[in-house]
Amino acid sequence: MLGVFPSEGSPRCKQNLQGWILIAWLSVWTQQTVGQVPRSYVITAAVGETATLTAPFTADILIFAWYRGTVVFEPQLILSYLVSSSAQSNGPQFTGRESVSHDGTLDIGDLQTSDTGNYTLFMTLTTAATTTVYKQMRVYETVTKPKVKYVRSQLVEDQGPAEIICATSWVAVTIHWYFNDRLVLDSNSRMVLSVDNRTLTVTNVTRKDSGIYQCVAINPVSNSRSDQQTLTVAYGPEDVKIDPPGSQLLQAWDKLFLLCTARSFPESQYQWLLNDTDLNRPGNTYTVEKVSSQNNGNYTCVAHNTDTGLSAKASVSIAVYGSPCSTPCSCWQTTLGVACGVLLGAAVIVAGMIVHYEKRLNQKFTNRDENVYQIPSIIKNPDTEYEHMQKGCVGQAAVLELGDRAIYEQIKR
Repeated sequence: MLGVFPSEGSPRCKQNLQGWILIAWLSVWTQQTVGQVPRSYVITAAVGETATLTAPFTADILIFAWYRGTVVFEPQLILSYLVSSSAQSNGPQFTGRESVSHDGTLDIGDLQTSDTGNYTLFMTLTTAATTTVYKQMRVYETVTKPKVKYVRSQLVEDQGPAEIICATSWVAVTIHWYFNDRLVLDSNSRMVLSVDNRTLTVTNVTRKDSGIYQCVAINPVSNSRSDQQTLTVAYGPEDVKIDPPGSQLLQAWDKLFLLCTARSFPESQYQWLLNDTDLNRPGNTYTVEKVSSQNNGNYTCVAHNTDTGLSAKASVSIAVYGSPCSTPCSCWQTTLGVACGVLLGAAVIVAGMIVHYEKRLNQKFTNRDENVYQIPSIIKNPDTEYEHMQKGCVGQAAVLELGDRAIYEQIKR
């Protein structure tokens, strides 16, 4: 039976309805007998939503019925509907979440995953012809956020693969992987995807494989991306350097500063040696404020990576010349004494030169073969007579006069 409708008045109405039902059943068996291929439509929906199963448009529908499954059978009936009277009859598969329209459309609200399956619409037209439409519905839950997990948390370069898992409780999902926001489309020489894409294997990891990994779980109605997970690969140390490099020549009491660097992940731990003796100075710098001969030798920086278990080193040579003062004060006094000695010597030389010059100005100008002149100070006695003296006699007196008294006054000053 298609369905049992409530009484609409006279027994004649019931008789007519039963007649239509009989015609419909005969049409169903006829359809199955001739082997007609039904049309099927696929619908996807999410849990909690409302799905609409539409019917093909036709203006002469007399009665229609919806069934669960692909067989028109009374135990599978959801509901039937008589268009002329808008009478609805519910069947065994009716849940209370279904409703129909006069055009044959079926709405199912508050969807559940159990609603997934096939649905059949059987229509009888006023011409006594019948039409069967098949629907297929897939109801999916909204995908929750997956998680990226590492099989091994500590990875060392060139020491085996890295396995990364996209953990999700959903079975009917597609998994996509992203590395540094770039989609991993398929397996390659460096990355291999499992059949279900849930495991990404990085073969023989290197530092280039360090970065951010994410997976995305996708179904037809939703998708969700995992949080970013950073994969780190330990390597090094390598390319250890000391700055300044090479050999250094320092004067006593100069400052010594050495900087050690290395390419390594994680950051290396550093050890300083002087002539192969541990200086007990951790860190990548070594400083001596005032060097002495005790700081002569070969300095070695040893870089060690605790994750890789590897070490590497570099060395420089330091030579110190000169003797430092016993104390800063004595060194200052020595320096000051030298400076004072130099200044005193210079002062003595200058004073001697001044005295010598003055004596030359005040002395008599004498020549063994020439006359001797004796000139008193013109400042004290500007106008006087001067005698011209020759050997053994006195010559004619001479008078020295200053023609311009003003000039004399200026000279006198």
